[in-house]
Amino acid sequence: MANRNQNMEHEPLLARAKSADNLSSTTAEPTAGTKWLFFTTITPKYRWIPLLGCAIIFINEAEYFVKQVATMRAIEAMYCYEFWLKRNSPLADLGKHIPERLCKDDSIQKDLAKTAGLIMFVRMLSAMIGAIPLGWVADRYGRKTVIVLHKVNVCINCATWVVLYTAFPKVPIWTLYLSGLPGLIGGNYDIGLAMLFASYTDVMPSATERASLFFLTTSMQYFAQTFCPPIGAWLMNLDGNSGTPQVNLMVSLYLAIFTALISIFLFPETVHESREKRPVSGTASQIEEQNGSDQIPNLKKSSRLERLMQGFKDTVNGVGVINILLLSLSICFAATGIKAIDWYAIVQYPVIKLDWTFPQASSVVSMQGFLMLIYFSIMLPAINRILATWLGIKAGQFVIMACSALLLTVGALIIGLSNTTTLFITGVVIYLFGEGLPTATQAYIVSLVDKSKVARVMATLSIASIFGKLTASILFPKMLALGLDTHVDILVGLPLFVSAVMFVVSAACIGVVGLRMRRADRDQVVVER
Repeated sequence: MANRNQNMEHEPLLARAKSADNLSSTTAEPTAGTKWLFFTTITPKYRWIPLLGCAIIFINEAEYFVKQVATMRAIEAMYCYEFWLKRNSPLADLGKHIPERLCKDDSIQKDLAKTAGLIMFVRMLSAMIGAIPLGWVADRYGRKTVIVLHKVNVCINCATWVVLYTAFPKVPIWTLYLSGLPGLIGGNYDIGLAMLFASYTDVMPSATERASLFFLTTSMQYFAQTFCPPIGAWLMNLDGNSGTPQVNLMVSLYLAIFTALISIFLFPETVHESREKRPVSGTASQIEEQNGSDQIPNLKKSSRLERLMQGFKDTVNGVGVINILLLSLSICFAATGIKAIDWYAIVQYPVIKLDWTFPQASSVVSMQGFLMLIYFSIMLPAINRILATWLGIKAGQFVIMACSALLLTVGALIIGLSNTTTLFITGVVIYLFGEGLPTATQAYIVSLVDKSKVARVMATLSIASIFGKLTASILFPKMLALGLDTHVDILVGLPLFVSAVMFVVSAACIGVVGLRMRRADRDQVVVER
């Protein structure tokens, strides 16, 4: 049974149906193991991993959403103080506690967008650099090691915000850029999520259950997003003038420390479950792959670059190098558009265009979380199971990816064109139901990759996602500044229009991969005949 499960993990998923008649089981996926709630693990000691993974993401995201809008308000308060100080206004005597309604000048908003973008740029660049070795670290030293590194990085980031905001104006605003440097230690959210996905793959034999757990784990982000923004808005507005963001920053730090403790003391290591037993004899390539040795004479002749390229090709075997690059581009473009909207547009756009306050913008973030919670925890897993039954796992996930890209595009355009609260909310709702695109793409790729290579592939995809976020941190402030400088009302939505183009390009990449995979399957059928 163990050998059968292992072989089926290496077998392309659509091929399982063809070989099902040769198996004693009536299902196309392995079912041996311990069933806990809706998920099967290979042994009872891993039965808590689905719950722990969801808990880690929930608390991690609670930390983020408690402070998300508060960090924007904190930066705005700092620039507002400098704005009135330059004008020798007595309002400057209030320091960082100038009422929010007096901080809406276009120059303040442009400085806010620029600084928030640069803070995120430094964080994403640090995370991208820090993520490069983490796939190797995860395979060599374990998934838990990388998860813990990420949580330590988050704790340092939160502590830096508390110290620097409290010290202002004794320290300049630009020092907030330093808050992104801890990303060098453990990447960012994408890395932590990727390592959880790798752990699931290590101990869960069913690909369908893994895909459903991917969606469920991602939904924990939206569970936190549903409840934490209102709490954050209340904490930020304790003085009635949105003047207490430092309270949010402290609460965020406590939550980050709690998540780190869970990761260190409760989450188990799973990497050894993905390591196959090493044969006594084998080909040179097998020995080199399993032992990391360059002692085989014919391997010495090849260059390091050639070995790296061959290793990459072996890793993505079942998907194809071109296809994996196209799907990585799809994730990158989607992440750029999504984060430009999630980080900035949903929060700052209604503040500028619809004259909202930041606590009011928190209500949209909360609504986003509620809808995404329903979508990722209930609708998307159900859709995934239904499409997998009707069309097969690969085709079903392709349908989800294509529809998600369409919804993202339409939603972004409506938000950018909105000039009323009703139209804005309508666009947000449509856009939100497309946010499953990156997760569906990751689940699709994981279903095709060898189990022992999942961590490296997921780390690679995380780098693509981080690069997209890095681009978003630069793109949005520039586009917003261009739109504001034109003094044309509709061009305030310029960042959203650019995001819509990103989603179209992402969909095009998916479409090309779909055509290539369909042609490859058709060619395989012809060869078999």
